[in-house]
Amino acid sequence: MYYYGKMGGNNGNVLEMSNCKEFEKVLNTNKPVVVAFSSPTCAACMMYRPEYEAAAEMVDNVVFVWFNLAGCPDIAYQLGIMGTPTTVVFKNGEIKGAWIGAVDYATVVEAINESITE
Repeated sequence: MYYYGKMGGNNGNVLEMSNCKEFEKVLNTNKPVVVAFSSPTCAACMMYRPEYEAAAEMVDNVVFVWFNLAGCPDIAYQLGIMGTPTTVVFKNGEIKGAWIGAVDYATVVEAINESITE
């Protein structure tokens, strides 16, 4: 089971998914992709989500994804994710940055900009 759609309340800036195949498709886009990996029972994830959504509203030309690991735990294993929330920045399908834990939106924006600037 998976849900693939837009999160409410943020003008559709964040894709919500939990499907491995859809995740692979989104990584093949020409834009940088920022993925917040979460789990449904993670309290820190619930606190982080509004900050992540706020960051998505502030950064252009980047695809933001909120990924529920319960739908595809294999991705956690493949990427070495040991806890949630974990946020990973991809550019051209490669990991360019990552952090673990809930941070404020300004920190998310700064980390993304540092990760995708070459």
